Amino acid sequence: MEVRALGLIGVLAALAVAYSVLVQPVGCNQTAHYALVQALADGTPSIDRYREETCDTAYVDGHFYAAKPPGLALLTLPWYQLLDTAGLVPSNPARGDGYPAAMLGLPRHAVWQLHLWSVVLPALALVVLLALVAGPAAAILGGLGTRLGRRSVCCPSQSSTGGPSGRRGGSRTRRPCSSPASPATT
Repeated sequence: MEVRALGLIGVLAALAVAYSVLVQPVGCNQTAHYALVQALADGTPSIDRYREETCDTAYVDGHFYAAKPPGLALLTLPWYQLLDTAGLVPSNPARGDGYPAAMLGLPRHAVWQLHLWSVVLPALALVVLLALVAGPAAAILGGLGTRLGRRSVCCPSQSSTGGPSGRRGGSRTRRPCSSPASPATT
């Protein structure tokens, strides 16, 4: 095998590990997608059975639905069904405890398993495409850029879940990325 091909395989393996290791804690966004995947596996778009596991819902004509477009769920459904057939889908011990306990009780690795299919594999495919079209340097930079984005490295406390406090609707004031250790302003 050519040295360049081995280098690309090494880069892909390193990126796969980097993409796979860090997963956000369960929240309304993740659990809404997960609820929709589970409901579709049950043969319905209605998440009535899983509604307590998320707050990102829509109530229409007596049924709850995930307030998410179905594309990601449809893409993820075959992987979920494979995991379910293999007995690898964890159950939620807090289902039936109501929101937010049911959402917070959802095992984190349940969402992580779907993350591998719906996030890691497409990201790796993008890196391979970049390598073929723009060369290995662009692929490496593109791959690192998706994992090492400004907010994930410099300002982890300012994720999409809100401001520095972690609340939705939190402070809109941003701390400069060049000094992540500076106190947050609220």
